[in-house]
Amino acid sequence: MSKVFIDQQMILKEWAENNGVRISSNSINIAFKDLTIPVSIGSMKNLERITFKQCNLTELPGSIEHLSSLTDLVLIDNQLTTLPESLSCLTNLNHLNLRNNKIDVLPNLIFYNLSSLKTLYLDYNKLTELPDSLGEAVELSLLDIQHNKLESLPQTIGNLTNLNSLYCKNNKLENLPESIGHLSSLKLLDISSNNLNVLPESIGLLPSVTDINLQDNCLTTLPDSIGDLSCLVELLLPSNQLKNLPMSFSKLTSLRKLDIEFNNFNQFPDILSDLSSLRNIISSFKQPNNNNNNNNYSS
Repeated sequence: MSKVFIDQQMILKEWAENNGVRISSNSINIAFKDLTIPVSIGSMKNLERITFKQCNLTELPGSIEHLSSLTDLVLIDNQLTTLPESLSCLTNLNHLNLRNNKIDVLPNLIFYNLSSLKTLYLDYNKLTELPDSLGEAVELSLLDIQHNKLESLPQTIGNLTNLNSLYCKNNKLENLPESIGHLSSLKLLDISSNNLNVLPESIGLLPSVTDINLQDNCLTTLPDSIGDLSCLVELLLPSNQLKNLPMSFSKLTSLRKLDIEFNNFNQFPDILSDLSSLRNIISSFKQPNNNNNNNNYSS
């Protein structure tokens, strides 16, 4: 064992004692303490799980790249503004939770080697874009990017063919990449509270999707391909600018819940009478005399 390694271990032990922190050989779990992570943390080669919650962390040391056994990194409710690119060296990382920080930019190659990553929480940050390297995280099953300032998604998101849930609520998205149609495992898609004015035709290529939330956008039409979503069970479209529904809607034979309230319909869409599986319809429409009627149907 090298002298440098022994020295780092001593520094880490002293840091833990000074901060009243207990650490084990494979995990650190700390909450509600104001801390700075020492560089010597890189000496904990067997560390598998790290949790720092509400510790006012402002940065991560680059030495984190040496934690080759790390599978879980949870850094929620801190003050991080960016991450070291060396994070990409954590090739065994399965779960990364960075919820509620102040991250406004990510290094371009941060996801380049994170091919084992399964869940990624970046919600409640200040991101305006995601790096193309996101497409390298091919094992991702859950991606949460809600409550940021994203104006677009990278085309490489289409590489995430194992993605099951995609949460994009409350951003500034104006469109979706055509590659969204490559997400063959996607079941839940939440893009509510954005600035979408159109959906790509490729959205009809999602063979597994059961739940789509498009509430509070700027949609005036829906693509004909939406009728190809044979597994779709719930579709939420309130607070858009829709005037009608495409004829292909009649093919949504699995649809059980539909919300089209607060759009620009002049009458109840006749096409919905063809959907025998519908159990819950929420709608509103404008009568010629400009009086609004709100209707809720359920059975």
